[in-house]
Amino acid sequence: MAGSSVAALPMYDWPEVRAETDALWSDLSTALRASGFDAPPALTRPDDPWALWRDPNLLVAQTCGYPLVTRLKDSVTVLATPHYDVAGCDGPYYSSAVVVRSDEWGSAPADFLGRIAAINAQDSLSGMAALRRLFAPVARNGRAFGTVLTTGSHRESVRAVAEARADIAAIDAVAWHLAQTFDLAWSDRLRVLAWTPQWPGLPLITRAGRSEPEIAALRTVLIDRLSSQDTEVLRRPLAIVGAGAMTFDDYAPIVRDCANDETAGYPAVA
Repeated sequence: MAGSSVAALPMYDWPEVRAETDALWSDLSTALRASGFDAPPALTRPDDPWALWRDPNLLVAQTCGYPLVTRLKDSVTVLATPHYDVAGCDGPYYSSAVVVRSDEWGSAPADFLGRIAAINAQDSLSGMAALRRLFAPVARNGRAFGTVLTTGSHRESVRAVAEARADIAAIDAVAWHLAQTFDLAWSDRLRVLAWTPQWPGLPLITRAGRSEPEIAALRTVLIDRLSSQDTEVLRRPLAIVGAGAMTFDDYAPIVRDCANDETAGYPAVA
């Protein structure tokens, strides 16, 4: 079976769990090669994930749901979605923790109108679109915040709120778990104000154009290895407890909800 030579798992690839991510990929790569794919022995860690997601040699990568349904919708095929055993996740679905400083008086999103919001990126489902979804009902004239700070990562958004450079941020549930594990100096200063509505989690993808047998074989290997007792020790540090088959159609709620927010006059966090 023809294969590829590019793979990446960039979405939760914090330095503190990089060795564990590599160990899990080593198992996946071995299983993929046994199924006839030319799986690379090592993950690619590009500076620009967009180039990797669109690479014609892409075998497996993890991406965010917002890029998936926008700029990647014609470039990739959805294979499966990992399941994470952390607060805010339920099977293939996840939400974001909306965090504020522990000493803030506010108890509802509306209490933070006009304040400073931090987002990790303008094309992030969990950091931008999830916060937009939460604030769309209370936004006025397309605005909910006085200022929006783009930090570049969930980790930096946590730090920005903890250091009072921002007042509120939506943090991907798995990233929030990692922050509570490795960044206690910042996360201990914060509390969860609310959880955003759930959406399908971060999918594993391959390049578009693969045959149905190839897609089925990739899915089978990924779901088997991410659910097998044999890999439990490898998965535990990454909080992965399984995976399920998903297709692009399963991500339609993201398209619908984002369109509703734009139609309501709140096209971006502002």
